[in-house]
Formats: sequence, structure tokens, C-alpha cells
Amino acid sequence: MPKKGTLGSDHFQSKFNVTVEDFGMKTKSDDGRPVHDVDSSNWYDTTIYNGVMDRRDGRFQLQMQWVDLDNNGHRIVLPHQVVEAIARCHKTIIKDSKSEGARKAAETRAEKGIIPFEGTAV
Repeated sequence: MPKKGTLGSDHFQSKFNVTVEDFGMKTKSDDGRPVHDVDSSNWYDTTIYNGVMDRRDGRFQLQMQWVDLDNNGHRIVLPHQVVEAIARCHKTIIKDSKSEGARKAAETRAEKGIIPFEGTAV
């Protein structure tokens, strides 16, 4: 769950930490020693992404950092235009998927002979 904060009259900030597990058998531990015990904790590679989204004076910025599976650190800063483009794409995909879901549901109702209530659109 993102943490919310207000830093000034027009400076807002939200922080997040996301854990992503990818299936992949570990043969060595983080210190390089071989893993002898095969249990479910060795079946996933885990990466934790830390991020901070700021909005200051109406402009967004997203800072993210993580350590990859080779123990290399990464830090990126996405400017306002990129953050807005990502949000716009997300909104478009959600809208399109809802429309497609509604279309499929209407087809299913029609195939089953379910008649909509009077006054509702088909």
C-alpha cells in the first residue's frame, strides 16, 4: 500500500515498495555458496523495487531503485512527460478491457437467451 505525504501546499509524495518474484531455481546463495537444500524458497528469484512519486507545482516525477539478481544497483528518474504517458496508457488499457468484457458478457447473455430488462441498453 503506498504511503501518502504532504510536503507543502503543492508538493505531494507517495512511496512504494513492490516485491516481484520470478520463477527460477537458485543454485547459489547471495554470498556465492552453493545451495544444497532444495526447498520452495529456492525456486524464486526476488527483486524489491522502491519508488517515490512526487508532484510539485503540478508536475510529476517518479524515482525508482532496485538491486538486480547480479547484485547491481539501479536508479532511474522518470520525468513528468513519461509519468503522464504511463498513466494515460494504463487508463486506456483499462477502459478498452472493460469495454471488451462488457461486449463478451452481452454476447453470452444473448447466446443463453437472457432478455435484458425493459429500458436497458443491449
